[in-house]
Amino acid sequence: MILEVAMEIAFPHDFLEGIAKKFNAQTARECAMSTSVGGIGPLLKERIIDQSVGGLNVVGVTLLYESVWVQAWHEWGQINLQKKGVGKILREVLSPTDFKFPLTFFDGQIVEVEVWKLGYGQATVYFLAAPSITNVVYPGPKDAPAGSPNPHAWAHEWRLKQSWLVGRGALELAQKLGAKPGIVVLSETPTIFGHNRLVMDNLQNNSFFSATKYIFNDHTPLEYAHPIWDQETAKTVLLDPSFYLSKPAWNPHKKTVDVTSLLVGTCDIVFGVAKKHAGVMKAMASLKEFAPKIQYVTNGVRKEDWQAPELRDADSLSDEKLLEEKMKRKKILLDWAWRHCRLWPTWAHESQDKKIIAWTRRITPYKRLDLLVRMLKNQEYRKRFLNLNQIIFVGGRIHQQDNHAQDIVYDLLDILEKDNDLQQHVIMLDNFNIWEAPILYQGVDAAIMLADDTREASATGFMKALMNGAAIIATDDGAVPEFVHFDSSSSPTNSVNGFFIPYVNGEPTTLGLLEALESFDKASRDAGSHAALMRAALKTTEDVSVHRTVENMKQLYGQALNETSVATTG
Repeated sequence: MILEVAMEIAFPHDFLEGIAKKFNAQTARECAMSTSVGGIGPLLKERIIDQSVGGLNVVGVTLLYESVWVQAWHEWGQINLQKKGVGKILREVLSPTDFKFPLTFFDGQIVEVEVWKLGYGQATVYFLAAPSITNVVYPGPKDAPAGSPNPHAWAHEWRLKQSWLVGRGALELAQKLGAKPGIVVLSETPTIFGHNRLVMDNLQNNSFFSATKYIFNDHTPLEYAHPIWDQETAKTVLLDPSFYLSKPAWNPHKKTVDVTSLLVGTCDIVFGVAKKHAGVMKAMASLKEFAPKIQYVTNGVRKEDWQAPELRDADSLSDEKLLEEKMKRKKILLDWAWRHCRLWPTWAHESQDKKIIAWTRRITPYKRLDLLVRMLKNQEYRKRFLNLNQIIFVGGRIHQQDNHAQDIVYDLLDILEKDNDLQQHVIMLDNFNIWEAPILYQGVDAAIMLADDTREASATGFMKALMNGAAIIATDDGAVPEFVHFDSSSSPTNSVNGFFIPYVNGEPTTLGLLEALESFDKASRDAGSHAALMRAALKTTEDVSVHRTVENMKQLYGQALNETSVATTG
């Protein structure tokens, strides 16, 4: 058995469709967002499904969250964040199990853990629920109960408790299932407690896991995902000192533990999610010693979930028919957009001849949405942008504690509120979510993927756009270098599917963004060249498919088990 453990695993599309029919669209959006903060939730959902379809015996374990932060619109054109309950709804649509068990936490507290389940392809994903612990994914000080003397200390403790629940809970559940895991895949550092031997409790030397191999899957080359624990925290969570003292993870001067270094050093296999990401990991000071151990499996997306069906045999379509099919999807997107974004139906009709661009990413400073704000504030750049035949849809998740990201969004909304012309060309999507995202990706002509250099692990949004014939306007980070062929004098015309935003001192610039938009506009105005862009994008479909990811994962599983291949069932 392969046990996939993660703090978030997104819900399948059909499941969310059922919620929308039973309740309403807004409820489906909220439920979709509760287990999908950024790219990792959808990624793991699709990886689990495709592994199961490919014959692997895979089981997923994550948490059932009681609430979610959503974006609520004010009448005057602004948004704020509000917390909404989803736990009760999810319990009405998930399947209950008889696997309820008590779990002892690191502080001695014993909590009854409910276990719910849902089918993912041929696999099952289990959701562990402990309402006193699983209030919301990645809790912050704003989630602390009213009157908490130290909300920051509360958030730190509750994140540790959620990590303990998903990690130790996954191991307890495996015993309940009676299936010894041959491999446990730990995605990101919060799953650290899914490694039975690292913690001094009843599971540390449990013979049930004596043959288990561990794979650590890093998804984010950023500080918040690579925590440093002080010695007091390490003691609190019962971390076995023998695994970190005298190891690269331990800083004897500061008396701190680098959790990423600890996992990389102790897990049997370690991989990043893009070739460049693996290089970034190898260059980290605390990981340099493990550089030969660090591999990569580039992320992929499931074409059955994301690609418009009529584009799956694009080679058989004439240019005229290809563009016609794209227009059908664009009309569906525009019809959805005017209803969702509080626009007039005439806007949808008038916008059909414009090129639609998606800027839909988790909103955080390093993904540089601020460059759009700067471009629109600059009167010369604003004029040049308005001369383009383009509409940009902007959307993404904002973490409740990320004040910088919220300020960027508020600045953008302030600009749009005061500028009627820009309102027709930049559209803000609230509550962007995995349920409705296929409508967007199937209808857009291009997608923007921006990040400061080395800050992107992989990014999968651009992959969803590519397999729908959309061009990519991007910096050369994450997995982009592996699949995007930028426009240049040396590139054959039939291979170009992207437009380059260069770095200056490791950061993209406002002018670079504008010039890339202008290059895309020039290349897509002619029907023939637009069709060529689409075909070049569509040619990457199998390369960006999660099926390729799973085939690469099988090789890692073989390495972990010291075998040349992994046997499949069925």
